[in-house]
Amino acid sequence: MVGQTLQGRYRYYRCRRAFAGPKHDRCPSVYVRADGLEQAIRTESAKVLADPKLVLAEAERVRKQDVNHIDLAVLESQLTDFENRRGRLLKLYEMGEIDDDYFRRESATIKGAKSKIEE
Repeated sequence: MVGQTLQGRYRYYRCRRAFAGPKHDRCPSVYVRADGLEQAIRTESAKVLADPKLVLAEAERVRKQDVNHIDLAVLESQLTDFENRRGRLLKLYEMGEIDDDYFRRESATIKGAKSKIEE
């Protein structure tokens, strides 16, 4: 969820997918008042943190996972960067700023680097 302030004083949260573009699946959720949501999160967090067995079980579950979530986020960011580079390269080519050979070379470089990340 993302936070918003309406009219400079009303704080709300809303699903990030509610703002998705036309080609994406939009979330139909409504605004959730920040005070109520934040209090519920504090209450539930306190319950979890007060139970050492729950904390240890979650730490063990995360430790056993094969995928490091931080690394995954970095890889996803790199893939997005490659798509952005590819888009800028295509725009330069369409505008006639670069020639065919340069376009092919750079496209191959981007494609190769992207393939390594995807693997």
